[in-house]
Amino acid sequence: MRVAWRATYDIILFEPDGALRRVLGTFPGQERFRSPRPDGRGYSDFPLHWGLSAVFESSPQGFVVGTGETSELVRYDADGNVLDTLEFGEARIAVSRAHMDARVHERIQRAERQGRPDIAGTRSYWEEYPYPSHFPAFSEVLVTPAGFVWVQRFPEPYVEHPFQWKVFTPDGTLAATVAVPRHLELTWVGETHVAGIVTDELGVQTVEVRRIVRESGAQPIRSIRRD
Repeated sequence: MRVAWRATYDIILFEPDGALRRVLGTFPGQERFRSPRPDGRGYSDFPLHWGLSAVFESSPQGFVVGTGETSELVRYDADGNVLDTLEFGEARIAVSRAHMDARVHERIQRAERQGRPDIAGTRSYWEEYPYPSHFPAFSEVLVTPAGFVWVQRFPEPYVEHPFQWKVFTPDGTLAATVAVPRHLELTWVGETHVAGIVTDELGVQTVEVRRIVRESGAQPIRSIRRD
């Protein structure tokens, strides 16, 4: 029997010299599941696929924390005081039967490519897997040096839609939604450019830098473009 559970972690602030500044408390971390080992000796413990996972991102101004249970993220200053709550107002996507079937099919194809003999066991494992009812609200947060917050909505799997990033200004205003090509994994955002990793068919990774394009005469971001 597989049992889903959620780990926790403490957020602790330290001074530049390593001295303890403040303990903010315990926060929910990554959702996991436990499964008894076949030999009866304890259990295995793995991250729950598509499960909830907290996000944490720091900046010179402070840091941002979100649990993934809702589309809210809390911003703190560098001393750990709450500044505000960012809300991009989109409900979590439900995990459908089609999502689960696609996952089972993907795992079977992988087992076949690897020449693994127990295809029936692979099918049974992933068909009985404890999938969550909904995907997390978001998957990643990035903060610019000036305090802009970029939040990636959790990307629905097995669809061709671009990644959706919500951009908040330093005062907490939702400024824009940016569609990022699905092959580009953003790893850094600045005021004029973003950087990300592109992985080709052979698994080779390269870094791309793209320019942020804004609406003419206005602040909202329209898109990112490769120069």
